Amino acid sequence: MKKLMFLLPFFLLSFHLMAQSPVTIGPKVAYNFNKLSDSNKGSDIDYAYARTWSYGLFFRGSFGKFYLQPEAYFNTKGSNLEIKSDPLNPSTQNISGQVRLTSLDVPLLLGYKIVGGNESLSNFRVFTGPVASFILKERRNDLNLLSRDSYSFNKYNIGVQAGIGFDVGFLTFDARYETGLNRINSNFNQRANSIQLSLGIKLL
Repeated sequence: MKKLMFLLPFFLLSFHLMAQSPVTIGPKVAYNFNKLSDSNKGSDIDYAYARTWSYGLFFRGSFGKFYLQPEAYFNTKGSNLEIKSDPLNPSTQNISGQVRLTSLDVPLLLGYKIVGGNESLSNFRVFTGPVASFILKERRNDLNLLSRDSYSFNKYNIGVQAGIGFDVGFLTFDARYETGLNRINSNFNQRANSIQLSLGIKLL
């Protein structure tokens, strides 16, 4: 709840400003490279990127060169895993596994148009901002192969995104990086990270 209260003023301000500016609305789809990271040294798990898709809506309110862009999209977070064998038992083998979490992600991005503006059919942009992530479903969690009782994913998480984008006519393209600001799994000290390549269609 504290995480949500932290973001609430930003969303209220964004919708207030967007009501006074040219607004663009449309659907978006993205191809993601997701990975969990673990700051624990000597961890028994190696993490690799998992490729997933996401889809949702974006809203953009422009103020000259600047713009605010709230979004809402369904995403799949997680990672591919390689659980290391017991070093004290050479006969054991590494175990491959996966973590797949369905989430609703709600970023609030502040952007700047380096090239182009409101009247231009094309532009080049940079942006950054916070993202709230709500875990809706645990589709797969092979961490229980390591320990059935020592994992628990947080239902609400906060991250930050930054990236670049460009618009051509009614199409909008983004490339962004996201990293978690809190541990998504405190027992394994994990944070969620992702690279996202997205395509949106401006309906307005």
